[in-house]
This record gives sequence, C-alpha cells and structure tokens, in this order.
Amino acid sequence: MVGRYLGILAAGLLAAGAAWPTAAAVKSPHCYQSCPEALVGDQGVVRHGAFTLAPDPETKIAQWVAYKITAATLGDSRPRRWQADPALPDADALEPADYQGAARAGYDRGHLAPLASLAGTAGWAETNYSSNLAPQLRSLNRGSWARQEAAERRLITHDGYRAVYVVVRPLYERPMPPLPNADETHRVPSGFIKTIIAVKGDHVWRSELRINQNDTTARWRRRP
Repeated sequence: MVGRYLGILAAGLLAAGAAWPTAAAVKSPHCYQSCPEALVGDQGVVRHGAFTLAPDPETKIAQWVAYKITAATLGDSRPRRWQADPALPDADALEPADYQGAARAGYDRGHLAPLASLAGTAGWAETNYSSNLAPQLRSLNRGSWARQEAAERRLITHDGYRAVYVVVRPLYERPMPPLPNADETHRVPSGFIKTIIAVKGDHVWRSELRINQNDTTARWRRRP
C-alpha cells in the first residue's frame, strides 16, 4: 500500500502549462490539468460539486481527495452534519456510525477537503460526507493540519493567487489503532501527503508536504 503513494517530495516552481506527472488523465475541475491516477480506474472516481475523490474499498479511506480553493469558494461557517456518501456503496467507505467512540482512541473526524475552504460552494455540505473523512489524531487535526488549511486559504486572501489546487493522499507506513466501533475492516492512515499547486497569472507554484499523524509542529512556507 505504501508504494502507491510514496513519491519525491519537493517544493518549487512549475513552468506554466506543465502537466501533472501521472499515468492516467483523470479530469476534474478540482485538479490542476489532471488528477492522480485512480487505482480502480476513472470509473471509480467520484466527482462532487465541492471535491473529487477516488475511493478505496480496501482501506475505506479515499485513495486521494482533490479540491480547488478560490475567492468564491470561501464563505461563512457552516454546520457539520455527517452523512454517508450517496454516490458510493457502503463497502467502499466508512459510514458516520463507524466514527462513534472515535474520541476514545484519540481520533477526530478529519476533513480531507476542508469545509472552511469550500463553505462558499453550492456543494459545501458534501464535505461532511464520510468519504471525505479520515480518522486523525486530535493533536494533528487541531494543530498542524488546521494551520496548513489556513495557509492554503491565505494564498487566496493575502498572497493574490487566483486558484489553489490541493490533492490529499493517505500514507500507511506503520500500523495505527482502528476505530473502536467500526463494524467493518478498515485502515487508519499513519500520515498524509498534500500536494499544493497555486496559480497567479502565468506563475504556477507547487509544493508537497508530508504530515505524520503524530506531527503537531509541521509548518508550511505559504509565501512562494
């Protein structure tokens, strides 16, 4: 499983028009030019209004989730009403009930595509689908993960970028305790990789950040 997601982590400039290095062109408005390859093929990709994801029936956590932030996607606070993803069969993702008692194991429901960055979209409620969640240690979800999401929004609100494309992928490099009340087999990620592509005119900047579940201090340089 690890080999699916490991890659070279780098930060730097992309020439305008450079393509995402992927073996399959999965198209979505939430990805810069194209999304990563879906292991189950393009027919397994789910395109919601607020984000696009590739489900993983084995782990029950999405292979990747992609979203796009613009000034128009930002909005006021929205409620969190957890729902199963109506576009997916129950066997392909955890359900809201599987997260009951998660706090006893130290987990939050961690958004992969953040509600705060997409509250201005018509599909904002979709970010509360369980397919867009992963169990995250409370210290991560409320620490470096939250700071990273805020930094992405500041690229729009303070740094003048017109669009920020983000792809989140889980890592499975060491065993993590499962959700205590989940009624189906699943795997909890040991960490995540975020790929950020920010666009301003002809200037395209890319950065990748690796965040481990126990990493509460990771900081991302938001000013390219």
